[in-house]
Amino acid sequence: MGPLRVYHCQSAEASVSSREDHDARRAMAYHYMHVIGGVPIRNRYVLLADVAAIGCAGYGAFVLRFDWLFLSDHPEFLAFLPAALVIKPTIFFWFGLYRRYWRYATIQDLTAVLFACGAATVGMSLFIGLAVLLGSIQQFSQAGLVLDGLLTLLAVGGVRMSIRMVYEPTPRIRSGPWPFGEEDTEECNCVLVVGAGATGTMAVLEMQRNPHLKIEATAFLDADPERLIGVR
Repeated sequence: MGPLRVYHCQSAEASVSSREDHDARRAMAYHYMHVIGGVPIRNRYVLLADVAAIGCAGYGAFVLRFDWLFLSDHPEFLAFLPAALVIKPTIFFWFGLYRRYWRYATIQDLTAVLFACGAATVGMSLFIGLAVLLGSIQQFSQAGLVLDGLLTLLAVGGVRMSIRMVYEPTPRIRSGPWPFGEEDTEECNCVLVVGAGATGTMAVLEMQRNPHLKIEATAFLDADPERLIGVR
């Protein structure tokens, strides 16, 4: 274990932000390297995954609503599936789901997924209603449409959260209570975090999530005893 140092939260955030700035620059470079129709798209493979997810969601919705052998009694699926594969990715593109860096997905990104899936369900409802009015589709189950929307939300959100989970760093394992405790044998800089508030806690979390920094928080220092009581 290395020498003990006093580590201010601003210094921790500066070290972490430098790493994030580097990743952000790489993300921007990737952002402008992949363009569709003059609009930058960050990850084409997410689009391909969405196409597969949309197809599985539509098929799963019909299976849940009817049965495995539904195609003979419900030929409207043959019109529904191609429309879903066109309408939903188009709406997702309008909502910017293919211009986000899902490695750092946040609650705001998941909210965008929720609204995009809701708008896609509305778009599919309008398509089905128009097709029924024109006689292209004789009938369509409303429950199947709702199931398709829910399964699409789960599938599309799952694709993006899986990206977030794959790139999520594995925190170092400790034998003591969080956030301090006995550390492994890897050499690191032991520090005291000045400030046990929200900023200090976030700084310690970033230390644990970024082991390449080789910074180990040993204890908090704070003038307010109540803050230290709430720290685990």
